[in-house]
Amino acid sequence: MSSDLPAVVAVIVVSDFQDWLESTLNSLASQDVEGLSFLVLDSSTGGVEDIVMGILPGAHYKRIPQQGGYGNKANEVINLVKGATHYLFCHDDISPESDATRQLLVEAYKSNAGVVGPKYVNWDDPSILLSVGLGTDRAAVVVPRTEPNERDQGQHDGSREVAAVPGGFMLVRADLFEQLGGFDDEITYFGEDIDFCWRARLAGSHVYVAPGAKVLHRLALSSGCREMPKEKSKKNSDTLIAPSGFLLLRRSEIRLVIKSYSPWRLFTTLSGLVILSILEVIGATFGGKRTRAIEVVKAWSWNISKHKSLFEARKKTQHIRKIKDREFTKLESSGSERLARVLSASRVAQMATQFNSLLSISMVFLLLVLIIGGRNIFTGFESTGQFGAMVSPSEMWHSYFSGYYPEGLGSQYPQSPYMLFLSIGGFIFGGSTSLVRTLVVFALPLAGLVAIAKLCSYFFGLTANREKNAFRVALILSVLGFPFLWNDFSKNSISGLAAFFTFSWLLYFMTKFLEFMSSETKLSRNAPFKKLTGGVIVVAIGSSICPSLLLLIPMISIPLAIWIAFRFSLQSGLRSLCYLLSTTIGALILLLPWSFEVIRAIDNGSLVGGNKVFVGKLSLIDIVTFGPSQVGVKWMTFVAVLASVLPIFVARRKRLVVLEIGWIIVASMWLIGLMQNQGIFGGALADPTVIGSIALTGFCLIVASSALAFLKDLPSHRLGWRQILLVFCVGVLIAMMGPLLYASRNGSFNNKNIYYSTWLPPSVLSPSPGGSRVLWLGAPSNLPGAPVVIHNELALSVTSDGIGTIEDSQPLLSSSALAPYVVAVSSLLNGLSTQMGSVLSSLGIRWIVITDSRSSLSGTLANNLGMQSDLLSIPTVGSIRVFEAPQANPIRQVVKIESSRGSPSSVIYVGPIPGSDPMGPFSFKNVTGNIALEATSGNWKVNGSSSRYVIPGQNGALTEVFFLKGSKGEVALSPTWLSELGGIYSAIIWFIICIVAIIWRPSNSAKGDL
Repeated sequence: MSSDLPAVVAVIVVSDFQDWLESTLNSLASQDVEGLSFLVLDSSTGGVEDIVMGILPGAHYKRIPQQGGYGNKANEVINLVKGATHYLFCHDDISPESDATRQLLVEAYKSNAGVVGPKYVNWDDPSILLSVGLGTDRAAVVVPRTEPNERDQGQHDGSREVAAVPGGFMLVRADLFEQLGGFDDEITYFGEDIDFCWRARLAGSHVYVAPGAKVLHRLALSSGCREMPKEKSKKNSDTLIAPSGFLLLRRSEIRLVIKSYSPWRLFTTLSGLVILSILEVIGATFGGKRTRAIEVVKAWSWNISKHKSLFEARKKTQHIRKIKDREFTKLESSGSERLARVLSASRVAQMATQFNSLLSISMVFLLLVLIIGGRNIFTGFESTGQFGAMVSPSEMWHSYFSGYYPEGLGSQYPQSPYMLFLSIGGFIFGGSTSLVRTLVVFALPLAGLVAIAKLCSYFFGLTANREKNAFRVALILSVLGFPFLWNDFSKNSISGLAAFFTFSWLLYFMTKFLEFMSSETKLSRNAPFKKLTGGVIVVAIGSSICPSLLLLIPMISIPLAIWIAFRFSLQSGLRSLCYLLSTTIGALILLLPWSFEVIRAIDNGSLVGGNKVFVGKLSLIDIVTFGPSQVGVKWMTFVAVLASVLPIFVARRKRLVVLEIGWIIVASMWLIGLMQNQGIFGGALADPTVIGSIALTGFCLIVASSALAFLKDLPSHRLGWRQILLVFCVGVLIAMMGPLLYASRNGSFNNKNIYYSTWLPPSVLSPSPGGSRVLWLGAPSNLPGAPVVIHNELALSVTSDGIGTIEDSQPLLSSSALAPYVVAVSSLLNGLSTQMGSVLSSLGIRWIVITDSRSSLSGTLANNLGMQSDLLSIPTVGSIRVFEAPQANPIRQVVKIESSRGSPSSVIYVGPIPGSDPMGPFSFKNVTGNIALEATSGNWKVNGSSSRYVIPGQNGALTEVFFLKGSKGEVALSPTWLSELGGIYSAIIWFIICIVAIIWRPSNSAKGDL
């Protein structure tokens, strides 16, 4: 033994008599250090003094009260001992080897350490390590340096500086102990050792572990061998309760954080700790651990109730502080240890079950929002646009093959295959085309979510249900939170739903295509072709509903290809560009001949309602939020967009790659929206809701990768501002659902058109004898039919017999049928007419409806219409104004034509003929007398006519005049050869696609992906 080692006083705190006490005292008595003194502080119920004096005859023995914790009792050494150089604090359930004290003293002298701790091993099996020093995170949570049940093979035997050491056998320099005022009196058990070590380090001292000193530790309190000390109940001071170890430890952690850090570090750490505590309470509550949630709340309330002593302790700690936070935190572990424990493998099964439940709840919630929020739209109750009243499958079939559009004066050109799909679906479902549309509306967003989920599973390479369900829940929340799809409902459109579905699946197919093309393993030759075919089909389906996709997909392919080239390889970038362009070209071929008309519409700018629509009308915040929004709150959407940037600071590896893809998509849509608003394209490419729906694909990827970054990456970051940002992002996303729930209260997602039955006179909505047309004027989103913008926010549409049907609302690929009405409305705006009723009457208009007379242009129109001598103003409610042209000609009538020298000399009005037996919407038999037919098409045929003329009617309308010989004839609109051939082509090609899709099974290499 070395005689020059400093004098040490071993302070032994005995709580009660247990069978291991004698082993503890004997091991302490065998320490090979000269001058080792013993101070035994006995707080037991009795029977200890004789044992102590028998084993340690020279020990100083003192009885102390039972109340208080270990630290409070150990602090008695300050009053009882003077002149010692070191204190050795000992629990009564330890058994150190004979050289343990000497090893600690040597390390303290060698490293100039103020606190030194040993290596702890299991009492019953000394080969199992318990602790070799402790790490902590910024929240004072212990980070073990050993694995559970780790065997001691000398792997930790090097001495090192650590954040803290357990207090079971802890050597402390006496002057340091007195300078710090001993242990914190308010910390009873669990955490007093961590607290002291932190304060010692703040005072400029060092904390070391000396693994050469080996100590057996029974862990009597935490293992349950000893009852937990009781405290007075807050509710009743006469009642004693035993708090759990978790509660005691959590109280000390919070107290230590508040005492230790400088103001700025305290703010960030405490904020993160509060947020994680809130999440823990929520998770424990929903996870069936109500007691745990209550204890977290109690830990905070305990510290609040001790605020006076806490502030005093902080003042003392900061007074003795000698190092800055940056130096102090060097020994702290990055990330949150508590969060890492929550996400540990041992809890995967439990969390997977919780995520399964949350996923089920989210799915049910999404379906309920769709069903309840859109209940009136789905039933066709007074709806317009693509949610308008449906017609029979046979009428759709005839419309598709004849190519006749009823909008305005009527026009004839190939129709979208979407009408063919609805017609065939209607036949399959017993004539219910409304049911088919409802299924389509449900299927589009859900199928889009499935595609993004498959894409994320592929990118992240996930196998654990916990992680899969986590990002699936995140995807559902993103669809519910961002208002882009729901704004589509408010505009009576499903174009945005189609865009979301199309781009989601297109991204998935493109990713798999690139994988197959770059794979070095042998795959099926057909695998890339299958993915290309899948992309062509989804683009064709989506474009048949939303023609703008045929433009948007090639435009977004460029930034995507550039990013892929820079992130991966030039070859992959070129392949992605070729893939996206090829799918668009393939879709154009599948959609012939309708796609040919789409290209023509793009050329003349009438694809989405005229050259001026959405050009120069949106503010910058509208462009950023893809507004204006009928469902969401603009500033909340803007905050959500900003919050989507924050996960970039957390995500790593694959999560960061997916984040980048999402932001490339969103940024591309911003650029397209900005360029469209500036008029760079010369016209409009797409409605902002369509652009926003494609951007939603990007936001879904961002939110999904953020959820996984929370699970995988956040625990590795230090507790602080990142955790605050996380909760901010989650809070924003949840708050975003508030406007959606509010908008769904009326069953139409704030769709104002749903109230036409309340606002309009019944005569406007009811069919009149012979039929009549309604001219609608107002903002594009409020009009039935297919609106055409004519001036700023003023648009017009024309429907037959009320608000029309879905056929009136097909994408308008030519505005020629509305040209006479545009001329008439322009004259009204300029105040050039006082008898506009006669002009509109000749075009079959009986009712003129201004949907919102409060806007400037609509107000001007309302005033000018009120000054027309041949129009009647009809009383209405709200801001709607209705005018009637009582002299309007029915749109279905037999017109007598006076002829001179065999040619017509005057035309009053012409239209399809009643008073005869209808054979379909465009075919009549048993027609008698001379008739005239209005049409912009020259394909009307009359059997039995002797003469046929085509003459210009009023306001540019074309009139076909037929002279019958008095016998009954048959009138029919014949399809053009292009429409007829195109209809047959489409029917055959889509029939083949359906058969191939059924027969062509996924190859083994692709199973699970398709």
